[in-house]
Order: sequence, then C-alpha cells, then structure tokens
Amino acid sequence: MTTATTTEPRYLLLLGSNSSPERKLDLAVAGLRRRFEGLQLSQREQSRAREGGDAPDYVNQAALIRSELAPAALKLALRELEKDLGRRRPSPDPLLCPIDIDLIAQIEPRPVAFAPEDLADPVARRLCGELIGDLLPVLRGL
Repeated sequence: MTTATTTEPRYLLLLGSNSSPERKLDLAVAGLRRRFEGLQLSQREQSRAREGGDAPDYVNQAALIRSELAPAALKLALRELEKDLGRRRPSPDPLLCPIDIDLIAQIEPRPVAFAPEDLADPVARRLCGELIGDLLPVLRGL
C-alpha cells in the first residue's frame, strides 16, 4: 500500500462485473483499499452489457484513489488486481467479465482523460459525476 500525500495524483477508475457482480465488486474494492490510499466510491448501478444478446447485465461503480504510480504502472497494477480476481485475457467466455477496472482519468494535480470514450456511457457519466462533479465536463472535453 502506498502512503498518500497531497502531492500524489488522484485517479478516477470505473469498475464493472457481470459475473457474480456484487461479490466481485466487493473484492475489487477490498483490493483497491489494500493497495491505495484515499479510496472514495460512488453508488453501484446496473447497466446493459455492450455485448448485448445473452450477456448478463453489468454492475458498475466509480472509484477515486491516490497513487504515486505513473499511469502506465497504475494500469499494470489494476490488471494484476483483475487477474487476482479471476479475469483472464482473452476471456474463455466472451459474454462474462468477472471484473473490469478501467483507468478513466487523472483528476489531480491536472485533469487528464485516459479513456474519454468510456464517459460516453450514461451510467459511467452518472457514477463518475457522483465523485468528481464539476470536473466531468472538463474531462469529456480533453
């Protein structure tokens, strides 16, 4: 776990699962809490799977963390957490996702969007907006 300071960047994440989603999100949140400081969470919200068809709905949640890691290293750390929670790439079942943790943006010290396309989804916008409020339009404009 890192020790948070006011100089550590703050990052916005979007979590999702459509395979035992409440349990997987609980485990993901516990993993984030062990690895990072300053964890803040949105409510959870159900959304339709982008895959459509027979894919189960997702449960999504936004999170804010503080980390001294650079974005590339943070993405690797998040992939490792996904792997610890049962995610395999490529997926043996393309309709099921045990856990997905996306790095959406750096919020502080300067807003930088890493995955602005994820903010096109209305559920993602609501959940992220719940945590960052007025910064969301700034991130969508990057």
